[in-house]
Amino acid sequence: MSEQATGTNAPLSASLFTFAKTHRHVPTLSLYLNREPQDAAGRSAQRVELQHALDVARRRLDGESKATRAMFDSCERRLHIALARRDGAMGLPAFACFVSANGDALFEPLAVPTDPSVAWRNGARIAPYLLAAVAPPALVALVDSEHATIFRLTGETLAVVETRDDHPDADVATHMGSAPRERFHAGTRGETQTDAAARVRREVHARHVTATAQRGSSATVPLVLRSLPLELSRRAAAAESILTTSTVPEIVALAQAALRALAGTRQNELLADLLNGARHTHHAALGFAEVSRAIALHAVNHLLVSSAYVREYPDAIDDAVQAVLEGGGRVEVVGVSGEETLETAAAGIAARLRFAVPAEASALPPLSGRVMAAPV
Repeated sequence: MSEQATGTNAPLSASLFTFAKTHRHVPTLSLYLNREPQDAAGRSAQRVELQHALDVARRRLDGESKATRAMFDSCERRLHIALARRDGAMGLPAFACFVSANGDALFEPLAVPTDPSVAWRNGARIAPYLLAAVAPPALVALVDSEHATIFRLTGETLAVVETRDDHPDADVATHMGSAPRERFHAGTRGETQTDAAARVRREVHARHVTATAQRGSSATVPLVLRSLPLELSRRAAAAESILTTSTVPEIVALAQAALRALAGTRQNELLADLLNGARHTHHAALGFAEVSRAIALHAVNHLLVSSAYVREYPDAIDDAVQAVLEGGGRVEVVGVSGEETLETAAAGIAARLRFAVPAEASALPPLSGRVMAAPV
């Protein structure tokens, strides 16, 4: 689960995940650009800088074949068309655009400003995205014993998905001389708190969720969290500081804080498990050389990198991400709470393995240039 609003824990979006896997060996023009400035002078300067970056990328192809240069020119034309159609439509601080030689194109919003760049390579340029990606959508459920409001949190946008009010059935009983006192009957669907918990559990199944309480005395939030399946409960957090009087910006900020804390806890557990695996079961690779060998053997299940490593070795990260995704693995940038541990124990890059790499494989040299470009 990716919980940080800044994107430092965010994996690839579903669309980019698919694009990266299906275009790994397809020449692709990748663009990272900040949102268009509001003033005319700023817009003009941005266009000049973009064209300069494209010209530099084209000049690097002077020694390539005519067919390669023609593919680049075609992608550049389609990039300009795509930018003209989407200019000003991106509400977030920056975006990425990928245009492949086979005619496919993809726009991806970014959560924070990025260093503008243009890259022409086989497959999409992934490294800048890992540092600025928008966190995947999360569900925010405000619940108490009788009411539940479920929101979808996407970036800074909070949208109501559904509201639910559960009241006990208290119809007058024919065998009594007066109306029953409130809550005399349990209700046609059971106790109201149990109903609310079951409803929220169904709505958040297989989704990211933050469970929050409207009233500090409500017992429903703990009931919801306890009733979740184990795998889902690890992706749920409570933020009881959210109140019925909280504004939308306050709800967004508090929910994001809960998600960041949840992400940090989960990643620290993952790192501890990975380091323990490296010592005892050999189901882990630490450092560039070991990770490169594991990727060559298709052994990587989960790749973890620090943001510092991504910034310092973007080419190596691009190669690693492409190979891991093609093998069905996951990629994640470790957040602030676990970055120091990863840097100290594995120089910024580590992987959880599907199987133990044979001892004889550890004697192989890193597969530089074939699987991962070695950092220099």
